[in-house]
Amino acid sequence: MATVDKSQLSEQEYSSLCCAYAALILHDDKKETTEDNLKKLLSASSNKVNGTFVKMFAKAVEGQDIEELLSSMTAVAPAAPVEEVVTEKKGKADKEEEKKEEKKEEEPEMEGFGGIFGDDE
Repeated sequence: MATVDKSQLSEQEYSSLCCAYAALILHDDKKETTEDNLKKLLSASSNKVNGTFVKMFAKAVEGQDIEELLSSMTAVAPAAPVEEVVTEKKGKADKEEEKKEEKKEEEPEMEGFGGIFGDDE
């Protein structure tokens, strides 16, 4: 696991990580993930997190099965290889270019208006 100094994290990233780890600790101890329990644990660990963020985090996980959330995270499909993504984007760009060419071919030419707008070309 890579390590990042907490000074390099934004306040939101730091708060999110603190709350997530606190929720995991509470789950591991078979305690409810409530706002009060999160605040107690964060305070005991000397982590300062905005109270509003703790409240929102507690609301977000309220009634959630942490075990289910953890198992669903491991079931995520792996990311597509870079080559496929680049090829797919190139294919879309080619299709868009073809559509533009077709539109140009479909536009009727305005001939025979003999200088209505001051040009006799």
